[in-house]
Amino acid sequence: MRAFDAIRDLRDASCFRAWIFMIASNLLRKRMKEVKRRRKLALEASESTSVGLVENNNMEPLERLSAKEKAAIVHQRLQEMPEDMRLATILVLMQGLTQKEAAAALDCSEASVCRRLDMARQWLKAKLRNLV
Repeated sequence: MRAFDAIRDLRDASCFRAWIFMIASNLLRKRMKEVKRRRKLALEASESTSVGLVENNNMEPLERLSAKEKAAIVHQRLQEMPEDMRLATILVLMQGLTQKEAAAALDCSEASVCRRLDMARQWLKAKLRNLV
């Protein structure tokens, strides 16, 4: 919709593809910032509710700390993941988009999204091997 509303601002029709890609990229970045903010809020909420759940559990204090540390490490590794894999992972696995929708958002083929997701899984598996 935004592209349609702003099409009159396009000066050179030969630059349409780059122009529309920039609009999509900016919207994706904005969406990712919102997702990051929501994830942070959800993490804070889950930590506050998990304290009660952990207290009811028979886990040792070191095991509870270990679980929190593992969650922090997983989150950190996601942030360290190469951007193309991270974007595909966030869009498909966290936001629930189909691979086709993610491909459109990332301006690539469905096969490329599938490959990026596979590489992301392998990357995470290698980085998190010692946690499992």
